[in-house]
Amino acid sequence: MTCAQNELVVGLRGRVDSTVGALGLICARMLENGTFTNHDERPMIGGTTGEAFSSECPQSEAVIAVRGRAASTLDRIGVRCARVRPWVQMGAPGSIEPSFGGTGGVPFTETCPPGYFLQGLLGYAAGAVHSTQSLCVPIVT
Repeated sequence: MTCAQNELVVGLRGRVDSTVGALGLICARMLENGTFTNHDERPMIGGTTGEAFSSECPQSEAVIAVRGRAASTLDRIGVRCARVRPWVQMGAPGSIEPSFGGTGGVPFTETCPPGYFLQGLLGYAAGAVHSTQSLCVPIVT
């Protein structure tokens, strides 16, 4: 799952119960002033059961990290966000958004290097989401 080439991930959506059953991206195009266009929900991968969730970064922030819990499946997922210029110039992270899902598995955090933002997630889903890996891209300001 990826955003378009000129977009970044600004949130996640999906379905959860004790695991993450489905997952999709919320994308937006960054403008020259570091703000973002309207958010666009992309199709989800995974199953159709569980409670729906949606988590978006505050205005003018994009996703720099994915965190959660995982074992044989993705048990829980959430994001950390940052404003573009402070993250690119100083590595200053921003808000930590709520995570969704169960309590199984072991904790993980995948953080993009300073100056990079999340553009997508690589992963595997068969009825539920089994794994994800962050796809980070550099930003030039």
